[in-house]
Amino acid sequence: MPFLSTKLPQKMENSKLILVMRNFSPKQLQNFSDFVASPYFNKKNELVVFYTYLLQQSPNFSGDSMQRQKVYANVYGKDEAYNEKQLGYLMSDLFALMEQFLVVEKNNKENMPYYLHLLDFYLEKNLEKPFHHILRTAQKYQENTPFRDFMHYYNQFQLYSREYMFFDYQRKHLFDENLQKALDNLDYYYLALKLRYSCEITNVQKMLTSQYDLKLFNEIWSYIQMYPQNDVPIVAIYTRIFYCMTDGDNEMHFEELKQLLKDNIQLFPIEEARSMYIYAINYCIGKVNAGSSRYLGEMLQLYQILLDKRIIFDNQNNISPWTYINLVTIGVRNQDYEWTHNFINEYQKFLAPQFRQNAYSYNLAYLYFHQKYYDKTLSLLNEVIFDDVIYSIDSKLLLLRTYYELGEDSAFESLCISFSTYLKRNKLITNDKKNRYIQFIRFISQIHRQNPNKPLADIEKEIQQTKGLVNKAWLLEKIAQLKTKKRR
Repeated sequence: MPFLSTKLPQKMENSKLILVMRNFSPKQLQNFSDFVASPYFNKKNELVVFYTYLLQQSPNFSGDSMQRQKVYANVYGKDEAYNEKQLGYLMSDLFALMEQFLVVEKNNKENMPYYLHLLDFYLEKNLEKPFHHILRTAQKYQENTPFRDFMHYYNQFQLYSREYMFFDYQRKHLFDENLQKALDNLDYYYLALKLRYSCEITNVQKMLTSQYDLKLFNEIWSYIQMYPQNDVPIVAIYTRIFYCMTDGDNEMHFEELKQLLKDNIQLFPIEEARSMYIYAINYCIGKVNAGSSRYLGEMLQLYQILLDKRIIFDNQNNISPWTYINLVTIGVRNQDYEWTHNFINEYQKFLAPQFRQNAYSYNLAYLYFHQKYYDKTLSLLNEVIFDDVIYSIDSKLLLLRTYYELGEDSAFESLCISFSTYLKRNKLITNDKKNRYIQFIRFISQIHRQNPNKPLADIEKEIQQTKGLVNKAWLLEKIAQLKTKKRR
């Protein structure tokens, strides 16, 4: 007699096995079915039965059919007593097989791992003829590959190192240039990757208080300054990006970066190309925030390239919420409100689902604020909930400005206090960024109170002298409005 559990039937739809299967394409689900049925990879028939049943539940993998007892009965028969541990082993075995399938599928899509494995086998057996045949095939493949990203140099290192090892196995005591080529390509790979991550870390540390240990970076940076790798585009580009981030006052770095991107962007996969352009755009944002309005045009040109080449979309055909807000900001600052409104509505569908509603509401609120539709702005901001600390700060900042414009004195004063407390207590935000926002709160509070002991002229002078102040132009505009009002 089958074992009857006193507990409610448990579903298995939240297991890691089902989580991965939900993310398989229909073709992958079918390919994995062939993989499970192959006796080379799997000799357990119950796994074939188990997966066949699960496949029938796709694409949702939910409902009563996914109750653990029901799944077990379909694999072992209704007369077999339910065994929770046995089902666990079955799920674990199928998941292990699934991970093996993912590795095999990945290798099948990339030729270089295939060539390297063959070269290793022929190298081990000292089979000269097939070794050189595969080596020539791999080298030709490398030459015909359009990209010159960091993986290109890693693959070159792998090929030259194996060619050197084969040469060494022949016990030929002669100079072999393959050793030098292997080392050179290893250096290019390492320099490109080290610079890439150093740029990312520097970018993060400008916004958040995260601390990273960049081991050997000072030595590497000194080497690059002494021996610029201008003939290796990926190294040259990330070198200019790092210069832009650390020596931003020298605008020649940006001009050189633009030219390098224009001449070489076709050498990189879309993800890499997009990342490079975003760094250039971030440089423009910094310049605009510092008061250089000409960089609005530079930024718009860079985004136009991203749109024209469709580099702006990731491999899921999504747009980053940061890219979305940057384009909205540019449109608003150019006072092209109709274009901005159309962009917000047209491109919201390209935001990932987890960001879509919040990003849409915030950006539409930002547009409405600058169109002076303050009631609409407030309504939209009340719908926004952002887990991301930077987006959260920007939302509070816009809400504070909206309360000021609407004359909501009580709400304005309350938010000034809570916003300041939030900034001071948040350990993720850098002190520099905290100070810029706290300074804004201090100035707008002084303007709002209009204390006779602090004349508007004094506040205005202090604002003008404060570097890096957010929304400086808006603060000065509010002072100008109050001065005009007093003269009447």
